[in-house]
Amino acid sequence: MRGIAAFAVVCFHLRPGWFPSAYLAVDLFFILSGFVLAHAYGRKFDDGLSWTAFMKARVVRLWPLNALAVAMMCVDQGVAGKLHATIALPQFFFVPVLGTTSEPLYPMNIPAWSLLFEMIVNFAWAVGWAFLRLYWLPTMVGLAAIAFVSSIIAHGSADLGCNWQTSVFGLVRAAYGFTAGLGLYACRGPGRDRPSPRICGILLVALATILLIKPLLPLRVPYDVIVTLGAAPLLVWLAAKFEPSEMGARIFSTLGTLSYPLYAIHWPLLQITEELTERYHIARAVEHAAYLFALIPLALALGLTYDPWLRKRLLAIKF
Repeated sequence: MRGIAAFAVVCFHLRPGWFPSAYLAVDLFFILSGFVLAHAYGRKFDDGLSWTAFMKARVVRLWPLNALAVAMMCVDQGVAGKLHATIALPQFFFVPVLGTTSEPLYPMNIPAWSLLFEMIVNFAWAVGWAFLRLYWLPTMVGLAAIAFVSSIIAHGSADLGCNWQTSVFGLVRAAYGFTAGLGLYACRGPGRDRPSPRICGILLVALATILLIKPLLPLRVPYDVIVTLGAAPLLVWLAAKFEPSEMGARIFSTLGTLSYPLYAIHWPLLQITEELTERYHIARAVEHAAYLFALIPLALALGLTYDPWLRKRLLAIKF
């Protein structure tokens, strides 16, 4: 599901009409993050894992590909003579750039806003692990959901967080998604029920359909609320109940490997592609095809080589 969602985000930025509701994929990412991290680290926290060790692992997981994305933009802007070190340098380290309310937090790699809020909610969870038990978790999810729905109503959609004007609401968005994922894991019940390739396929088609739908403008708010509070959590909960076939598992594993590299580097590569298109007067259809033809193999190669290689070495550093 992460792979499908990441590809939808890529298509949305390439041509918004292809996946007009793809920004809702970010909410799925936050929900999945809460679910998966609760599975991976919940017992480790009980066994004494420190929040500093956890945050080191999270920063190492997210930093290498984002740093590469910023470096790509630096090269592109340097060639064009537009590079400003005071803007670029902070973004290497997830520090947002101060600007007007309409300006993005990360102009060098706009999707990085979600990584910042991901780390903030990860930190809050790690520090407050002892308090986020079953008694407190429903309250946290409920309060975050109310705040998030209020934000959607106030702004007309759930597409919040990338600029300074909506940054606070973006943090609310991340808090809701992450705590909802924690809640889903807490009430997941027993392990996976049985292999069911058909249901796994249906879940992926359902996700793609949700992101493909473009509701009429008066229906945008209720649609976003239904997806973020209902459909997305339901998809995650169902996906945790069923196993794909052996071949399906290999395909899904590849999509999972592809998902974060796609999300992390697609924006700078798109800016480079568009600049080349304008300079050499390339047809738009050729641009789109060339972009996807370059992006997908590059993202997969990075997910299999550069990213795990650098993360392994960073994790070995003692600090």
